[in-house]
This record gives sequence, structure tokens and C-alpha cells, in this order.
Amino acid sequence: MVKSSALPGRRHGTAHALARLSLTVALIAAAPSPAHADDTGDSARPGPALWVEAELQPDTLHVQAQARYTLRLYQAVSVRELAFHAPHSALAEIRPAGENIHDVTRNGQRYRVTERHFAVFPFASGTLQLSGGHVSLRTDGASPPERRIDAPPLTRDVSPVPAGHRPQEWLPARAVTLTESWQPDTPQLRPGQALRRTIRIEAKGVAAAQIPPLTPGADGFALHPEPPHLEERVEDGWITGIREQSWRLVPRQGGDLTLPILPLSWWDPVAGLPRQATLPARPIAVMASPRARDIPTDGRVAPAAALAPAQQSAPAAPAADTSATTTGAALLAAIALLATGAAFTRRYRDTRTLRDIRRACHDNDPVAACASLLQWSREIGVPAPTSLLALAHHLGGTATGRELAALDRHLYGTVHEPWSGQALLAALHHEQTEFHPASSCARKRPEGIVSRGREK
Repeated sequence: MVKSSALPGRRHGTAHALARLSLTVALIAAAPSPAHADDTGDSARPGPALWVEAELQPDTLHVQAQARYTLRLYQAVSVRELAFHAPHSALAEIRPAGENIHDVTRNGQRYRVTERHFAVFPFASGTLQLSGGHVSLRTDGASPPERRIDAPPLTRDVSPVPAGHRPQEWLPARAVTLTESWQPDTPQLRPGQALRRTIRIEAKGVAAAQIPPLTPGADGFALHPEPPHLEERVEDGWITGIREQSWRLVPRQGGDLTLPILPLSWWDPVAGLPRQATLPARPIAVMASPRARDIPTDGRVAPAAALAPAQQSAPAAPAADTSATTTGAALLAAIALLATGAAFTRRYRDTRTLRDIRRACHDNDPVAACASLLQWSREIGVPAPTSLLALAHHLGGTATGRELAALDRHLYGTVHEPWSGQALLAALHHEQTEFHPASSCARKRPEGIVSRGREK
């Protein structure tokens, strides 16, 4: 910015009048410069006091890939009420993307340069025309004081999505960064212990809403996605879209599990080449639970013969001298015994799971309680994917839902407080018929059935 003190050093009124006249002539003679200017080049004639440049980068555009439109105002005089106005286009979205101020020297004249950046997102291929960009301002000593300096129009060709790329997966970015974090960051888990995986995608030159969602593989895990978080960052006129999303993974089984490689394909418009970012595979060891080692993960139960072999055994062959009537009665008795044994087998399975739930609540063991509750949810037909919140919705009951949600927060939330299972057990006893004394294994058993254990 050149102030009046920078004029030749005369101190009488005639000098000030001549300077004011010179400034007015320079403003009237001002004309727009070429659309693409070189800050280092000097022209042969003295530059005007105010002029504007327009620039669009890069030269080769792709549909949905950001281009940077820059309006530059060069000023050698003081101005006020300065305003930059974006160009217009029928085939692109245009929005502000920051500004920059610096000084340059042209033909021995020092200018203050104000740059205003605009992000241009072409949404169709073909010819892109940008026109109407201008700067409005007011100057002192000029007539009229209001000024509008128009930038020259610009035209570029926009390339379509290359063949072989699906539009819903099209990500034209100048750079892509794919990172992940784990909580807890450990290669070994206990059954029922949740693993929180957070994936962050940063793509320069695209809006956050353009970044496609990822679906990580999770064989052997129950996958619970959380809502994604979108944000944008502006650096030197380029927009960097950011998409961050977390998933809770709960192992369904013990053993050595592996989360597969996660790829993200994108297009480099600068090089004109397809590229790919990847997250490596991650092995995870899940310890076997001593209380759930006999609980199948697919909801099947052990054969009844393994639980009550005496009740499943075939009836003894009748003696040689037994009459036909005796044989028929023995077959009916055997069928009745088998039916009773099958009913007891189901009751034994159910009450065993319920005993595990009670024991975990009495011991204040949230991991064991979660494993037993998820097993019970599979037994009573809760739709997949099974979770504590899905079980609460299936069961109903205000107290039950509140306590299951508290257990869910304790296991998967960010704040860990001591958990007491007494409140959950009281809610289950109060609102769920399966936990009533008349429904437990303490009720009277059919005659001829021998108990194989007592509830602790």
C-alpha cells in the first residue's frame, strides 16, 4: 500500500494538487490485465494504480474435482469497502475458499496484492465458462468514488468420469490419506469385549460429502457402525474433505481372527492415473471364555444325548415271553420318556444360560454378563445382529432397558465406572418371566428326571 507520504517530498499545496491530479488520471486509465499473469514479470509501460487478475487452476479439469479460481487485486492506492464477487457458471458449484495478502513490485511500483480464492466443483463434463467475477471498492479523490473492476472470462474443458469407474465410487482428489485408530489398541480380546475401530479419510480437492463410505470386513465379529463425522479444511484455496467413522466390533467366537485389507480407490487428476490407498490386515486373538466355552456361537445346542443320556437311551428289548400288550405299553412309555427328556433338555439349556447371567450379575462381571446375555438373546430369537440394545428392545420393560443400556455404556463407552450387576438382576427378576422363581430351575421337575446340578 502506497501512502501519500511516499510521493515525492514537496511540502507545499501545489505538490499535493499535482499528486491528486496524477492519481485521478491513473484510475481513469486503469484497465484489466490478462487473465493469467506472472507476478515476476514486468511490462514495458508503467502499471495502473488498480487492476485485477483472474486465474483458474489446474488447466485440465475433471468432473467433481475441485478447481481453484483466484481473483487478485493489485492496488497502489488506499481503498475501502473492498468486496470480491465470485464468477458465475451454469455447470459448477462455486464457493469461497479463503484469501491471502502479500506485496509485490512491478516496474518499480510496489503493490499490495489481495487474493480471494473460490472453489469450483464442475458437476458436468463439457465446456466450463466462468464469467462475472469482479471487485468493487471505493477510493478517495476519484470521481466517481465507487469502482467496479471486472475480471476477464475464463473457459476450460471438463473431462467426464473415465470408463471403468462407477460414479458412486468416483473420488477425484489431489491427495488421499487413509488412517485408522483402535481402542483398545491390543491384539488380544476377551469374549464380549468390544473393539472400537475409527477410520479417517482426508482427500484434498473434494468436498467431505463426496468421500464414499467404507464398509470394513468383520468376519467373526458383530459390527455396529456409528454415525460418520464430516468436516472440511481450507488451505491456500484448496478444500480438504474429511470423513471419520467408527465401528464397534464384538467378537462372536474365540480363536485367531483376522480383519482383512481395506482398500480405497481414487483418481489423481494431476497425474491422470488411478490410485489406491489401503489399510493393512489386522490379526486379533480372542481368548476363550471359561464360562462360555460350551456355548455355541451359531445358536445351536449340544445334542440332547450329551446332556441327558439316560433319558435318550432306547428302551430295553422285551423278554421273549412278553405279550403283545406289554410290548405296546412299553413303546408308549418310551415315547413319553423321550418327549419328557427333550422338554427337559430345552429347559436345562435355558436355565443354564440364565444361571450364567445370574452368576455374572452376582459377581459384578460385565464381560461375562454380556456374553451370557448375548447367548440368551440368540436362544429367544432376537433378530441379528445381536447386541445389548437389541435385546433391550426385544424384551421391553423400562428398568430392563435402562440397566442393559448402562451395561452397554460401561463396556463400549469412553467413561468406565465400576459396574454393579445387582440392579440389572433385580430388573430382570421384576420384569422378565423367565427370571421369576416359578420359571427357573428351582421349580418342581417332572417325576423321573434327575437334576444334574443345582443353581448357585
